[in-house]
Amino acid sequence: MKKLLLVSLCFLVLCITQVSAQSRTVTGTVLASDDGLPIPGATVKVKGTTIGTQTNSSGKFTIAVSPSQTLSVSFVGYTTQDVSAGGSVINVTLQASRRELGEVTVTGALGVKRQAKELGYAATNVSAKQLTEAHPTNFTNGLTAKAPGLVVSTVNNGINPDTRFTLRGNRHIVGNNFALVVLNGTPISPNEVSTINPDDIESVNILNGAGAAALYGSEASNGALVITTKRGSSTGTPQITYSNTYQLEKISYMPALQSKFGGYGGEGAPFQDPVTGFITTTAPFENQSYGPAYDGHLQQLGIPLQDGTIQSYPYQSPSGQSYARRFFETGHSDQHSLSYSSGDAANSFNLTAFRLDQTGVVPKDKFNKTQLRVSGTKTAGIFRADATASFSQNNTDTYGNYGDILSTIYNTPSWVPLTNFKDPTQPFADPSTYFNSYGINPYWSINNSRLKRRSDVMNGSISGTLTPTKWMDATYRLSYNGGSYQSQNTRAQINYSAYALSDPTGGYSTVGASYGTAVNPGTVSNYSGFGDGSANIGYGGPQGYNRIQQDALVNFHHSFVGDKLKANLLVGNTIWQEYANVVTNGSNNLLIADYYNVNAILGVVNAGQDTRKIRQVAYFADLTLNWKDWAFLEGTIRNDHDSRLSAANRSIYYPSVKGSLVLSDAIQALKGNNTISYLKLRGGYSQVGDVNVDPYSLISTFNATGGFPYGNLGGLSQSTTLNNPNLKPELTSEVEVGADLGFLNGRINLAATYYNTHTKNQTLPVSVSPTTGYSNTILNIGETQNTGYEFKLDVVAVQKTPTGVGVNLSGNFSIQNSKVLSLFGDTKQLTIGGYTIATTKAAVGLPYSALYVNDIMRDDQGRAIVNATTGYPIANPNQVYAGQTTPKYILGLTQTISYKFITLNVTEEYRAGNVIFSQSLQAATAAGVSAFSTSSDRQRFIFPNSVINTGTTANPVYTPNTTVSVQDGALNFWDAGAFYSSGAAYVSSGAFWKIREASLAFDLTRFIKRTGFVKRASFSLNGRNLFMWRPKTNNWVDPEFANSSSNGDLGVNSTNQIPPTRIFGGNITITF
Repeated sequence: MKKLLLVSLCFLVLCITQVSAQSRTVTGTVLASDDGLPIPGATVKVKGTTIGTQTNSSGKFTIAVSPSQTLSVSFVGYTTQDVSAGGSVINVTLQASRRELGEVTVTGALGVKRQAKELGYAATNVSAKQLTEAHPTNFTNGLTAKAPGLVVSTVNNGINPDTRFTLRGNRHIVGNNFALVVLNGTPISPNEVSTINPDDIESVNILNGAGAAALYGSEASNGALVITTKRGSSTGTPQITYSNTYQLEKISYMPALQSKFGGYGGEGAPFQDPVTGFITTTAPFENQSYGPAYDGHLQQLGIPLQDGTIQSYPYQSPSGQSYARRFFETGHSDQHSLSYSSGDAANSFNLTAFRLDQTGVVPKDKFNKTQLRVSGTKTAGIFRADATASFSQNNTDTYGNYGDILSTIYNTPSWVPLTNFKDPTQPFADPSTYFNSYGINPYWSINNSRLKRRSDVMNGSISGTLTPTKWMDATYRLSYNGGSYQSQNTRAQINYSAYALSDPTGGYSTVGASYGTAVNPGTVSNYSGFGDGSANIGYGGPQGYNRIQQDALVNFHHSFVGDKLKANLLVGNTIWQEYANVVTNGSNNLLIADYYNVNAILGVVNAGQDTRKIRQVAYFADLTLNWKDWAFLEGTIRNDHDSRLSAANRSIYYPSVKGSLVLSDAIQALKGNNTISYLKLRGGYSQVGDVNVDPYSLISTFNATGGFPYGNLGGLSQSTTLNNPNLKPELTSEVEVGADLGFLNGRINLAATYYNTHTKNQTLPVSVSPTTGYSNTILNIGETQNTGYEFKLDVVAVQKTPTGVGVNLSGNFSIQNSKVLSLFGDTKQLTIGGYTIATTKAAVGLPYSALYVNDIMRDDQGRAIVNATTGYPIANPNQVYAGQTTPKYILGLTQTISYKFITLNVTEEYRAGNVIFSQSLQAATAAGVSAFSTSSDRQRFIFPNSVINTGTTANPVYTPNTTVSVQDGALNFWDAGAFYSSGAAYVSSGAFWKIREASLAFDLTRFIKRTGFVKRASFSLNGRNLFMWRPKTNNWVDPEFANSSSNGDLGVNSTNQIPPTRIFGGNITITF
């Protein structure tokens, strides 16, 4: 017994000694090789066991380990490193990984995460860092030039401008061509992107084609932008981050304006020489600039005041900046972002607050945005819960919709010092005494015509995932997205004085013509909507609905043939419902000046209401097969039931099949090959749809009739559209093939893709005979084709070290072709938008959309045919094709150069292959302020490259014109006649090269004591749209701009677009 007790005691001592040896605590720090800074969230595991931990915000870790064991240290984007646990302090430096191209995780449709090597389609991941290099206020601007196939266009400048973002061009003739936007698994309206805080985004995965987003069904035909927001830290240490960005915005390029001639607009005597007819005296009250050349003499401007006081200014343009340029101010934006995050490997929490205050380049324009987002995850055994919620409020106060500022500036001769009239209550600045007979002081308009808008948007989701076995998991997600919108558009009453109306100089006979006579009552227009905050529920565009959605997903995964074949089956159901309610009211005849209330009006209030609801139920399945991790095959099927379609047509099936072969893993000779380190082939076929039908549009309805109710008598009229109950979805079929290659151990990575897309059953309006009682009907007709090539290249030219230089180069190039294959019967053209002299059309055999313009007559050699007497060009009765309105070639380049703690990042973009029409140039030419209108120095000239018909009408003979000059080289040529009405005169190349963004960042973390309160800090100087180069034929507008983001306005701009601007400023970010 004693021996047994002694033996047991010895064994116990040995065990305690062994346990003591195994339980030794080791500490250390994980650093990055490229910058020498700590890596928070790195995983440190005891190799061969389940024991592990993560580094905290300072990159430090603590773990119990035996000296004989090995630690495995890993982090996304870095090569895993194994180290011996022999010491008590272990510091590890991870090398940046360039080899594991196929191991990158991509968030695809329905939030399903896959490794890049599994994908049979093109997809691009844009990280938070790439997105916010230049700290844009709208995250879509941060995507510009960073992904092949993606075109992001800002349609105007100013505060909170609209953006248009498309993938692989435009395929729907009158329908929605925007890429689907998915926020944390839930589709949202494209109008909502301005409510998202860019600093709150973790990544954006761009799914280029229909096949990539096929699981979204009828919403997926245009590809998708899948946004994942930050969910908290996994380091186990709470983290607070504060960021402040302050930026200035200034006009970068003014239109080419003339500075030689002053005011005159055809008034005749007493401003003309009675013998020669030449204009010898300026018209001091004139808006047009076809007067005599400037000579610097002191000249009266406008009419005298009633007491005889006059204003006089030098009759000359100012030196330096023009008065038109001085009108625009310097805009300011101030962004503040504060976030708190915490968590560990199983749980997380994140809270972010954001505030933006912005003023524009147009005086008094301002905008602010406030956002609060909270998210978190919790894991308890086999159950995981995720929740996120955000609220955003946008407030906009801009110049109103009654006229446009740029037109007012154009209608001001260049010798008039506009900025002298900033106070519209002062003499010579108020409506009665302002110099311009044909318009209002723009500062009066700015002060008295306002558009105020407010949107409140809330979105959120809650989900639970249950993993009862290792081969199955089930997820249920409930999400909501919606809000409200209010706007008020007002203009003050105008009262002209009796003195002004008496026409004291004889030149004021048209005073007030733009606004009425003695009194022009004020106006008010109110608009309110319940939806996502956009209140845009129009046909064929991004929909502005309140949306509630549920997703139920069950995922099965199992291995066969000894783990050689892995299968994953996802089945699910989605039900969503959208609702919108828009109410409008207003009046053009307010009873009380400056009291904008529809209860105080004269006459009947203008009112309307539009209520809509959509419901869709979908079932889907996705099967993925994986053979030895180098061959992947995926098939999907989705069945949508959409309430917008009739019962016979509302059930639609959308199939797709995709596959990929990772040859660098399949071929033995390529394994471990540093020259060709990665080689993957991919391809697929998909079919998805798009329901471009308004709710309740299948049956003809009656509408309220103008002029009713008349007393107690009501009136309704039948709609002029014969609705079609047999409408079906538009169908998009796409074939895609591509390859991904990595060279030199992943330092050079190349992706190439070809796609061919057909969209048929287009939902288009067709004219019908008036004898039917209708003017048009809607049919499923027409077909378009989109083909193209996409390339992406990433090069690590110089590998970064903590004390050395690093150079990374990235580029993407896209060629986008489109063609309208058919319309309806013998119909060859369908007008989509534009103006009378320049229209955008869908034309069979041509790209979509095509710009058609009025032109002058030309002979077979393209020479202009002019009148043999007047010398003026002769108008062509038919419009001619000018070119496509969307760019065919898109190139994006990014260069990143790092040295120690300093990083320079520059992104450029080039677009070409399209044309633009500038109504703005036409307006400025008519006003006589464009440099174009002084091409002949206002003298008579022979029209360039012109011919005269020296034969007969039946048998013309065109002879070069060398003798016949135009009768007038001034007003009567540039503001009248065939050339003025020729849209071709205002068409130019849409090509441009822009420095999209640049930043110079200083990482100050290395100068911070690691045991201190501040963990990380950085400072950067940044700028966006810093420089732009255009062809010489376009010295007028930014080719990127358009009247709006709708299909019909592409390639067409107007005086509603202000001149382009550049933005520059600085950012400071501190993490505690």
